[in-house]
Amino acid sequence: MGVFSGKFKCSNATETALKIKWAVVNILNPKLKTPLKVGIGIDFGKVMITKVGKGRDENNNDLVWIGQSCNYASHLSGYGANSTIITEKTYKRINKDSKLSDKGEDMWTRTDLTLKNEKKIVVYVSKFGWVIN
Repeated sequence: MGVFSGKFKCSNATETALKIKWAVVNILNPKLKTPLKVGIGIDFGKVMITKVGKGRDENNNDLVWIGQSCNYASHLSGYGANSTIITEKTYKRINKDSKLSDKGEDMWTRTDLTLKNEKKIVVYVSKFGWVIN
């Protein structure tokens, strides 16, 4: 899980996801006997962080990220084998360069998705990956 902040957080998160997907498919998977299926989910929203566990026990002292966007991103990653899925509110916040392929085509396909809790949301799916320079 990654958390991005700043003015271009949605674009930065999306571009990073596309580079991770490319790296797994083109660098890591060719070296594995069983290729990994990459599912990446991204959502935008408020996130809180808290420390849990007993401070005296180094094995039980973790940071936990809380918020709807964390839950959505986690769930979305499970829906897309070898794809990146972003929520509609994320898509609306990414810049033009994060939407278009090197051929100038929109990399994202709009679709409706029903979550495990039966809630329906609009998402954008991309099978594209970005080459790491």
